[in-house]
Amino acid sequence: MAEKLAGLRVDVCTYQGLRQGLPRVLDVLAERKIHASIFPSMGPDRSGLAVLRMFRKRGFLGKMLRTGAASLYGFRTALYGALLPAPLMGARGGAVVRRARDEGHEVGIHAWDHVRWQDRLDWLSETVIRQDYERALETYENLLGCPPECTASPAWLASDVSLSVEETFRFRYASDARGRGPFRPVVDGRVLALPQIPITLPTLDEVLGRDGATADDFSKGVVAGLVPDAGNVITVHAEAEGRAYLRDFEILLGRVASAGWRLGPLSQLLPEDRGSLPACPVDRGLVAGRAGAVSVQGREVSLSPDYS
Repeated sequence: MAEKLAGLRVDVCTYQGLRQGLPRVLDVLAERKIHASIFPSMGPDRSGLAVLRMFRKRGFLGKMLRTGAASLYGFRTALYGALLPAPLMGARGGAVVRRARDEGHEVGIHAWDHVRWQDRLDWLSETVIRQDYERALETYENLLGCPPECTASPAWLASDVSLSVEETFRFRYASDARGRGPFRPVVDGRVLALPQIPITLPTLDEVLGRDGATADDFSKGVVAGLVPDAGNVITVHAEAEGRAYLRDFEILLGRVASAGWRLGPLSQLLPEDRGSLPACPVDRGLVAGRAGAVSVQGREVSLSPDYS
């Protein structure tokens, strides 16, 4: 019987998540001898500007109230980039990023400016997107002495422009969307070479508080949603599972292990023959519990001369 393998992705979106949450996540993973794919943002933490989303994104305020965002992310995070200077995450968090690499985790990049990407991606020019990647790559290389092999866009948002830009860098894979399993993205009638490993399961903030759901309900639902040979990916956030929900993170890992699953970096979900992956467009769609549309894996297309 084939081993049941699922990917574990850790997003680090804020400076407090990097400074406080990620070390605790690493402690738990080390104790359980689990390796993950870890994606820290490299540039300014401007989380204080995220409050403006309540005027632009339907359901954003309700989500913040439902998840208790104020206590989840902390008071200072709500001020960064607004009333407090925006700390540069890569420059100030090098020690913990290097620790993650040294402990055997797969460390990638989670964009340069998380808030700008999440709020303005569709209005950013190709030049700006490329510059953001280059700044994130430069910071990463200064920290670790080598280029990153993987990238994951903030908020599961990608565009045809961003997909085409990241194709030009030497990444092994990207994780920019929600979906069913690894695939090759189709952009403007062309199948890109850089594979996508999408997130397949809900995140804690999408479940918490919906119809009275608790963190315990979330972890039970994640385990129930794991499907053999489906390229499952579980995502946690250093801001949540590394701080207020640390104990719930430990419970989640225990339940996954008890169900017979082994967690590992996302790259382990890629087949040796990347050409065997389905070709799918990257569309926009709604995900339960998340405010606004995200990028989603579209329906597989049949390869023809038009998709060369």
